[in-house]
Amino acid sequence: MSTNVNVPISLEEAKQLVTYLEQGDNAAARALLETVSMKQSEELFAEVGKLTRQLHDSLNNFQLD
Repeated sequence: MSTNVNVPISLEEAKQLVTYLEQGDNAAARALLETVSMKQSEELFAEVGKLTRQLHDSLNNFQLD
């Protein structure tokens, strides 16, 4: 099993989520899911930022040619 695969939730977070759900603590489960979602959003925005910078640089280089 590969350990370097990018997964949206860690094993520890998944175990904690199951614990919250088993205990009926829906508020804590929701908060944990929001935290995990926020992490994913930050990574997405960082990647979009990189792509935007590359596009900007490419367009500027195209104008120079």
